[in-house]
Amino acid sequence: LAPEWINAYAQAVIRTLRSAENDLGVLPLRSIAEGKLIYQSIGRDGAPVEMKRLPPAEERVVLGEMERQLEQRGLCVRQGDKLVFPSHCGRDRPAVLEHPSVFVSYAVKGFLDDIYATLVVKLADSESFQLKELWRAAADFVTLAGDHHMGLKLTRESGSDGDISVYFGKGVTQQEQVIFANYIHAHLEGTCENALRLCLFRPRACRKPAQGKRGTSAALGSRTRKVQSPNGAQQSPAMPQSLARVILHVVFSTKNRVPFLKDADLRVRLHAYMAGILQNIGCEPTLINGVEDHVHVLCNLSRTVTIAKLVETVKHSPSMSMKEQGPAYGDFFWQGGYGSFSISQSNVWHVREYIAKQEEHHRKVSFQDEFRALCRKHGVEIDDRYVWD
Repeated sequence: LAPEWINAYAQAVIRTLRSAENDLGVLPLRSIAEGKLIYQSIGRDGAPVEMKRLPPAEERVVLGEMERQLEQRGLCVRQGDKLVFPSHCGRDRPAVLEHPSVFVSYAVKGFLDDIYATLVVKLADSESFQLKELWRAAADFVTLAGDHHMGLKLTRESGSDGDISVYFGKGVTQQEQVIFANYIHAHLEGTCENALRLCLFRPRACRKPAQGKRGTSAALGSRTRKVQSPNGAQQSPAMPQSLARVILHVVFSTKNRVPFLKDADLRVRLHAYMAGILQNIGCEPTLINGVEDHVHVLCNLSRTVTIAKLVETVKHSPSMSMKEQGPAYGDFFWQGGYGSFSISQSNVWHVREYIAKQEEHHRKVSFQDEFRALCRKHGVEIDDRYVWD
C-alpha cells in the first residue's frame, strides 16, 4: 500500500475519466474492482508509455485502498454502483447570449460540485432522457425521441450557496416536464441538507415573477426548531410529538369547465405556483397536473390545515394571477366545489402515475366521467344536479 502505487493507479483512473466521450466524470465500481483502467500514457516524445503494474493479487488490494482514499478525501461521491468525480463532470461552456426562461429553481447549500454532478448522473442514468450536452455548470437533455429539449444550470452565489435552475424548450409536453422536474426534486430532497424550491410564475404582462423568492419558496425537508438551553447552548426542544401522515388526491375544475388552461406552458407555470403555495402552508406536494379544464393535486395534509382551507388557499392566489394573463382570462374562476380523496401510502405511486398521464387519459375520457369514476371508487355518492358548477 505504498503511496506511490496508490498515486499511480489514481492517475490511471484520471486517464480513464478523461477518455470518456460523455464527460460525465463517472466510473463504474466494477471497472476499479476488475482493474479496467487506462494504464497507457503519452511520453514527452509523443510515444505511448505503459504504466508498470503490480501482480493481480496485490493490484486488487491497492485498487481497493485507492477507492477508499478517493472517497475519504472527497474526490468522488458514491452513487449506486458508480463513483462520480465532480471535478471531471462537464467541460467549460462557451458564452451563451440568450438563456431559456426558467421554469423552477432550487436554492441549494453544500458541496455544489457534488450536488450538481450527482444530479446530472442521476438524470443521465434514467430511462426517460438522453444527455445531449454537458458543461461544468449546465446540462442539456433531450427526450428519448430526441425532439424535445430540457436542461438545468448551476449558478454559484458563494462557495457553498447556489441555485439550480430548470428550463424546458419548446414542444416539451407537460408529462415530460413533470417527470423531469420530479427527478430533480427527489434527488435534491435526498442529497441536500438544506434546499429551497423557488417556484416562478410569470404573468404575461410582467417580466418579474408574480411572487418573489420569499413568497414562493418552501423547504423541501422539514426543519428542526432550535431553542436556548439554560446554559446558553442550542438544543432541539424536548416535547411530546404529534405525528400525522394524511395523503390527499384533490380534484377541481374551472368554473363550468371552461377550457381556460389550453396553453400547456401556462398550465406548467400555474402548477408550479400552486406547488409553492402548498409548500408554504406545510402541505408537501407530490405532483400537480391536469388538462385544459381541471387540476389534480396529490399532496400531504398538514396537521394544522383543514381540507377546506387547503383547497381555498391553493385556489385563491392562482385565480388572481390567472386574471393577469390578459383579457382572455378576465372571467377566469375555479368551480366552487372540489373532490378530495384519501390515499394510502402503498397506492401513492399508482395515483402519481395516473395524474402524470392526464393528457393521455383525457383523449378518451371527459372530466365529468373521470370525476364520477373517482367518486364511485372511493364510495362517495354524488348528485349530478349540484356537483357541476
